Amino acid sequence: MDQLAAREHWCGAEIARIRHINPYLVMPQERTAAYDPVIEGWHEIHASYLQIAGTHIVDAREALKRALFIQWYEVAEPFYLTGILDLDDTSKTQVLGHAEKSLTDDDDVELKEMVAWYGAIADRAFEPSSTGPLFHQYCARGADLSWLTADAQRQTYPARGLMGEYFLSLNRPASQQPG
Repeated sequence: MDQLAAREHWCGAEIARIRHINPYLVMPQERTAAYDPVIEGWHEIHASYLQIAGTHIVDAREALKRALFIQWYEVAEPFYLTGILDLDDTSKTQVLGHAEKSLTDDDDVELKEMVAWYGAIADRAFEPSSTGPLFHQYCARGADLSWLTADAQRQTYPARGLMGEYFLSLNRPASQQPG
């Protein structure tokens, strides 16, 4: 998992480098070959997380959360900011299947809140025909931003790849702001 998080970090750094070289590259149709190694990197990272998610090892649920985040983020943010583009449809469907199974079999509040957040921000990231009833239910219910940004939850995000960075970047609701 640490190696995959390091690869995610490399992808992010490479996108920053590309954007620094050509800060006017803002439209997807302006994609250049410079993006290709990053796009391929994200494909490999997503596939690796999926492979782990399909096992019974300790990191399987974490790998599932990271794979699900990556495929949501592909739609939620433009590729020129993330480098995530054209993830494999079969892999995405498999991740959604694992997510549905996890929502059915486990009481993972974090996964439920993440799915609810994803649905609130960009539910179009998940093909309705590929999601199960529980996934669809959580995606449609609305998110609890105060739960996702609570101090106890924020402490879990470091070293969790792009997913952790993203959730750390969320602003807390006004009711949670210090004095």
